[in-house]
Amino acid sequence: MAKDRDKDTIKDIAEELKMKNILAELTDEEKQQLELEAANEVAKELKDTKRKEFKLAAKQRLKKKALFSEGKDQEGSTTEYVLIQLANHADEIRLDGRRYIHGKGYWLNQATASVVKDIMFRTALNYAHTHGEREADFYGKRPSTSVGTNVAISPNRPLPAGVHA
Repeated sequence: MAKDRDKDTIKDIAEELKMKNILAELTDEEKQQLELEAANEVAKELKDTKRKEFKLAAKQRLKKKALFSEGKDQEGSTTEYVLIQLANHADEIRLDGRRYIHGKGYWLNQATASVVKDIMFRTALNYAHTHGEREADFYGKRPSTSVGTNVAISPNRPLPAGVHA
């Protein structure tokens, strides 16, 4: 009885091998057809991936635009417009690897805006100390022009193009 099972198993294995040989013997036309089908499937998968990526980017862009219209940045933090006004010896502020150029305005989150305004104040104060000006002139005793929210423009420097007092 064990020999009969072994014979059946051997026959099954032989039949499987024959089927594999049949499958291995595909004609050139069949091979080309299969390659074409595979190429179409790959193209469809790639297109679906690109569609998903584009849709995600569009959603992020729309979310950013909606938050910006509410005065918020990508994380939902409130933003503030800051016009960079520096002392005569400085032309830019570098903060966290970003450049903030004198005379340009930037939409910044509250924390960054606070730091940038402090840097602007300290550069003006340093300029006053080194050039013999009175420190009181930089604590609000002298008239200044306000642009945006809490950003003072020194009357010693001309306003940037497009900004009017």
